[in-house]
Amino acid sequence: MELAIIYSNAKSNMSILRDLALLPVLGRPLFTIIGMLAFLSFAVTAYIGMRNMKGDNRISIRWHFRLAKVALGLMVLHVVLASSLLFK
Repeated sequence: MELAIIYSNAKSNMSILRDLALLPVLGRPLFTIIGMLAFLSFAVTAYIGMRNMKGDNRISIRWHFRLAKVALGLMVLHVVLASSLLFK
């Protein structure tokens, strides 16, 4: 009996994630927008790291690490939302 209750709760949680992932933002699903933001964050992080390696320290290396953390967080959120679409 308890297993059925746990399963029904998990099913409703996946439904909530699926609805959130498919929420339209600017005409696109939310998980797509988050994926684009994650890619952009990784690209800017790489750019900051490249500029610092060449000796251009106008942007501090601290921002490189901060932006890397933001990019990883966005990527994890993107993966969770996108994978919620695969499971029923």
